[in-house]
Amino acid sequence: MRTLILAMLSVAVLSAEMPTPAQEKEIMAAMDAWIQATAKQDVAGLQRILHDELWYSHSAGTFQTKAEVIKDVQEGRGPAGAELSDIRSRI
Repeated sequence: MRTLILAMLSVAVLSAEMPTPAQEKEIMAAMDAWIQATAKQDVAGLQRILHDELWYSHSAGTFQTKAEVIKDVQEGRGPAGAELSDIRSRI
C-alpha cells in the first residue's frame, strides 16, 4: 500500500508542469476576462467564462455554484471586482 501511495504522489508531482509562455498568456487572458466581467457585472460574460461545474470558495468558508454566482450578480449582490496577486499557474 505504501508503494502505491508513493507512486500516486510521484505521478501527481510529475504531472504538474509549468505552462509554456503561450499557455501562460492564455491563462492570464482568461483571468483578465473574468476580472473584467466581474467588475462590469456582465452576466452574459460570466455565463460564458465560468465553467458549468464551478464551485467558488469564499474566505468565510462558504461555497457557491456557477448558478449562485450568476444569481448574485443579477440581483446586485455580486462582487465589485477582483484583484489577483502572486499568480502561479500549473498545467
